[in-house]
Amino acid sequence: MRIDSKLINTILSQYLGRIIKILITLIFGPILARYLGPEKLGKLAYVSSISVFLFPFVDFGARETLSVFLTKNINKKVLVNTTFLIQSIGTFSVSIILFLFAILSKDRDLFILFILEIFHNALITGDIFEKELLHLREGSKIAKI
Repeated sequence: MRIDSKLINTILSQYLGRIIKILITLIFGPILARYLGPEKLGKLAYVSSISVFLFPFVDFGARETLSVFLTKNINKKVLVNTTFLIQSIGTFSVSIILFLFAILSKDRDLFILFILEIFHNALITGDIFEKELLHLREGSKIAKI
């Protein structure tokens, strides 16, 4: 059995993107901690912990099941669109909760961090299309962006 070179390039580019993300985190983590100081770093950890707690409600498990269903003989366009809709509704719901946390926090730094977290949640909605392109063996297009 011969493995398609396009598939190998796609997988390698996806892993390269993940490795770069890990390296950026390892490099900027200590710099961020040094720049923010203990109090603001604690605020960042507070916002991150709330976001991590709410993250499962962003897609209701649709992201994990999408990879399984893409291998089945079903209408993939409807599947991707439905998954995107589910994730969009979840993202909107979590954004409302995070916005309430932002408004109820009396601290300006917390307000800004919650608003940034709302934008972060909105930006990760597009990874549904990344899985579809990876399934079509065209995921390297996204990894190279």
